Amino acid sequence: MNQQKDIIRDARVLGTPKMLLLGLQHMFAMFGATILVPILVNSYFQSTSQVLSVQVTLFCAGFGTLFFHLCTKFKVPAFLGSSFAFLGGFSSVAALDTGIFANMADKVAVMYAGKIVETGTCRQVMKTPMHPYTKALLAAKPTTDQTKGEKLVCIEGMPPSLLNPPKGCAFADRCSYCTEKCRNEQPKEKVIEEQHKASCHLLWDEE
Repeated sequence: MNQQKDIIRDARVLGTPKMLLLGLQHMFAMFGATILVPILVNSYFQSTSQVLSVQVTLFCAGFGTLFFHLCTKFKVPAFLGSSFAFLGGFSSVAALDTGIFANMADKVAVMYAGKIVETGTCRQVMKTPMHPYTKALLAAKPTTDQTKGEKLVCIEGMPPSLLNPPKGCAFADRCSYCTEKCRNEQPKEKVIEEQHKASCHLLWDEE
C-alpha cells in the first residue's frame, strides 16, 4: 500500500523555490517545442495552409496540463507540451511524396531484367517518369489517401528469364503500350533533357 501511495511523489516537499524552478524549467523546454514543432513542420511543406496549427497545439498542451494537474493533485510541477523527439522520424518520411530515396541520392537509375531503362535526377524520375516500367513502379507505390480495403496497383505478368532473354524490349510482355517493334528490337536510349534518359520505342515514335 505504501508503495502505491508513493507512485506520484509530491514535489512540494522540495519547497516552493525549488518547485517553481523545476516548473519553469520544464515549461520553458516543453512550451518552446510546442510552438517550434508546428512551425518547423509547416516550413517543410512551404504552403499557405498549415499542416500543424500552433493554436491547436497550445490548446491541447494547456488542456492536457490542466487535466494532468487534476489527476496528480498538483503534486508535480509539469507542463505537457510537444517534443522535438519525433522530428527525426518526421524528417525520414517527410519526403515520401518524391520517393523514399529522394534524400539519399542525387541521381536514380531504374533497372529491369538486368538493364538500366531510365536514369535521371531524383526529381526528374519521380515527377516525370518516361519509361513504362518506371511509371508502373510509381503507380504501385502505396499512398496515405488510400481507402480501407483498396488494392494496390500491381504490374501484371512475370519478368523474363535472364538465361533466355527476349529479342526485343525485356518489358514488352508486361507493357500496356507494347507494339510489334517492341518485341523484335531493342530500344535505344533517348535523352529527354539534361541528365534524364530513357530507353523506350515510344519516346522515339513521338518525334
